[in-house]
Amino acid sequence: TFNYTVILTGGCSNITAPGAINVNPITTISNQSTGGQTQIIGFPFTHITVTASGVGLSYQWYSNTTASTSGGTSLLSANGGQTSSYTPQSTSIGTLYYYCIVTGTCNNVTSAVSGAFIVNPIPPAFNTSTSSLTGLTYAHGTITALNPSQSSFTVSGTNLTGNITITAPTDFEISTISGAGFTSTPTITLTPSSGTLSATSVYVRLKVTLPVGTYPAENIVCSTSGDASQNVAVSGTVTGTTFYSRLTGNWNNNTTWSLTLGGGAVGAGVYPLDGDIVNIVGGFNVTVTADAACASITFTATTATSLTINSGINLNVSGAITIPRSGSGVNLIAVDAGNLNAASIAFTSGGGTMRHEIKISTGKVTVSGDVTTDNTGTSATIAFTGKGKLILGSSLLATPSIGGTLTTFAGSTVVYNALGAQTVRNFAYDNLTLQGSGAKTLSNVTVNDTLSMEGTATASVSPSYGGSATLQYNRSTARTAGPEWISPIAASGGIIIRNT
Repeated sequence: TFNYTVILTGGCSNITAPGAINVNPITTISNQSTGGQTQIIGFPFTHITVTASGVGLSYQWYSNTTASTSGGTSLLSANGGQTSSYTPQSTSIGTLYYYCIVTGTCNNVTSAVSGAFIVNPIPPAFNTSTSSLTGLTYAHGTITALNPSQSSFTVSGTNLTGNITITAPTDFEISTISGAGFTSTPTITLTPSSGTLSATSVYVRLKVTLPVGTYPAENIVCSTSGDASQNVAVSGTVTGTTFYSRLTGNWNNNTTWSLTLGGGAVGAGVYPLDGDIVNIVGGFNVTVTADAACASITFTATTATSLTINSGINLNVSGAITIPRSGSGVNLIAVDAGNLNAASIAFTSGGGTMRHEIKISTGKVTVSGDVTTDNTGTSATIAFTGKGKLILGSSLLATPSIGGTLTTFAGSTVVYNALGAQTVRNFAYDNLTLQGSGAKTLSNVTVNDTLSMEGTATASVSPSYGGSATLQYNRSTARTAGPEWISPIAASGGIIIRNT
């Protein structure tokens, strides 16, 4: 404030007049705290401020939908809208910007526009009632396979912006209906109402067409937009079942099989699989027309019955094949030009007349364990009718009794391939291969075509060679000849050394 005096001088007298001049500072904003913030709808923002100087200050805050200090909407006095400190509101989803106009005696000034104040919706949230389900099981081929044991979990959610999708893993199927509604479609969709899904049950079971086995944890995936997926781990077991042939027919035809002796047919699409126990019932012949597998095969002893493996077809038996001597006729496994693989084969209830037989044409039989007979008679028979092959991982018709018959065919081959010591049964062979490793013990063995020494296997003695027989060494590394090399070798086939 500046004071002054004015003196007026006239002809008669002087007049003195005092006065004052007030100089006010301009209005300025020296600082502002208006950085952007993000919040969920309904949750408060932190207040924003400006620091101003000047005389006669007043404040008015504005909001704007763009980052601009013009064209905004006055916020009036609510929430500090006419003070130096304003609290933005989070009542509506979207993005706003703020600025303040400060008015003083001399002038007004506008703050810089604030950062973005973003209000997001409440995020969707959904939950599953459990993270794992265990113990799902059924017995293959049984009535429970048509409606296996099921388990369930629930799914719920709030603030959802889309459907919830439930996706089943490879070996399981799902439904929203208990005991029904299971299909090959791996996905079901749950639709919320106004963003909310009340607890909804999802039923789970193993697929009805699975082979015998254990199915470890696989994930059911639950997902929705805007939230992380959740997994429910499921596991279960399909157990083996006992099957009985009830009609003459193909292995993979359900009408061939029953779950009880003399019972009705199993369900459509059901037939023995790996892990199942198979009984070939007297008089009901079975033909394997497509690759097949099971845990074991047992023939009944009453009436002649056959199991035929078609050309190019594989039958894998993880356990034992038991083929008793039939009461009449012959219990027969006809390998023909197919392939039979088994852990062991037992000829039981043996006798003097041939009534149980394995017949090999141009196919192959591989037995990792013993081929046994329980009788010293000749009824247990393995007969070649073509240039097939029998591969033996252990003994041939030598336990618990030594008996049975081997009938060869020109070009047929028997291979002893154990990784260790092995006894070669005293038969006459067409082609005999000693393979694998360890000492192969021979006694009264005849080879009419080729004795092939392979791997690191050795022979205890020389066999008797037929007139046109050949001694062959067939391996890729050097080896020392053993007693199988007799000098001179009278057989016309001589000795062959090859590297295959």
